[in-house]
Amino acid sequence: MRQRSVAIVHKFIPDYRVPFYSELLSRCAAADIDLSIIHGDGDGADRTKGYLRYPPFGRLIPNRLLQLGNVQLIWQGAFEAVRGKDLVIAPQLNKFLINYLFLARQAARLQKFAFWGQGRNPHARNPNSASEAVKRRLLRLPHWWFAYTEGTAGHLREAGFPADRITVVQNAIDTSALTKVARETTARDLGEIRERLSTSSENICLYVGAMYREKRLEFLMEACDRVKRRVDDFHMVFVGTGPDEEMIRGYCAERRWTTCHGRASEEEKIRYGLLAKLMLMPGSVGLVVLDSLALGLPLVTTDVQLHGPEIEYLQDGVTGAIVSPCDDVQAYADRIAALLERPAERAEMAERCRDVGRSFTIEEMAERFFSGITGALDAPPRG
Repeated sequence: MRQRSVAIVHKFIPDYRVPFYSELLSRCAAADIDLSIIHGDGDGADRTKGYLRYPPFGRLIPNRLLQLGNVQLIWQGAFEAVRGKDLVIAPQLNKFLINYLFLARQAARLQKFAFWGQGRNPHARNPNSASEAVKRRLLRLPHWWFAYTEGTAGHLREAGFPADRITVVQNAIDTSALTKVARETTARDLGEIRERLSTSSENICLYVGAMYREKRLEFLMEACDRVKRRVDDFHMVFVGTGPDEEMIRGYCAERRWTTCHGRASEEEKIRYGLLAKLMLMPGSVGLVVLDSLALGLPLVTTDVQLHGPEIEYLQDGVTGAIVSPCDDVQAYADRIAALLERPAERAEMAERCRDVGRSFTIEEMAERFFSGITGALDAPPRG
């Protein structure tokens, strides 16, 4: 029997995807499926975030960035590299030009093609724009869909895509590595973090992630000032880097009860999380929800229309808080202060975080994705 072959084509590989691809490659190899990971080097925005990776199992085909008016398009010359593959999987991006060639090849019955993504752009300023109309049209065309979450799958079904050709991959990160570090962290390790912060506060809160406009850091700084007026021993820690890092450093330089760590190792981030009582992120929230769940660190955000699909994993009042309206800084500060003032309620929330977080693992995501690959390979071509 001929060995079946699959290619995943992406514009880049972020660091958090490397463990997933490793797991998926192992499963495919065990089933005698040849899986190729083809990736580019991102675009300008991706490159500034500092998390691009070039793992040995991947094949790099650099992207060409094309500017068409205000729109940036991406050409990745992987068309010949996937010739002869039984199935090609690529991100659902209008600007990813090679997708249109993959769809044409599928229409000619030469190859099966699948999308992997969210089904829509949650950050679109105008959901009725021409770009979103194209996205809605294209999402009905592939042979198979690898949907980020159950919410994505629901959107696809509503748009008319066959439910039996959707795999919900349950987007995840390597929380097993995170929980291992957490288990091995000692009281002495946490004491060293406290010394670094020069604080005895029992009400430490944490922001961790990239620092750019969509994270709404100015809103967070104003909220922190208001929390401090209500909770005397409140201490805020910012971990991360990005275009707004200097703004955060300036803010912290004027307040002894704040710390800006900047770039940190994964172990340092985890230990800050173990010391903290809450994670504060009023702006765009994505995979960090999984860190929050695994660490038992309730996340407080707002209902801003910037979140990734992983916001579905955060249950208001159960595993964290989603404050509405999104522009009410006093309401956001009050919710933080109330959780800090109610340790029993916060402890119950933290335990529910850990319970829910056990369902979201890289291993589970890889198993779901592998099941989708075999389903897509076995399914007859769409009419």
